[in-house]
Amino acid sequence: LELVRCPVYSSTRSSLAVAMIRQLQRKTENLHKSSRMPKQSEV
Repeated sequence: LELVRCPVYSSTRSSLAVAMIRQLQRKTENLHKSSRMPKQSEV
């Protein structure tokens, strides 16, 4: 509980959350790009 009160821990935690969100956005973008491209298995 004390770690949550620490500003450094909260800042690092927020930065990690932002990094995770950015990674998820990149994955979703890659999925959209791959979905746009015709797959050989579908053909």
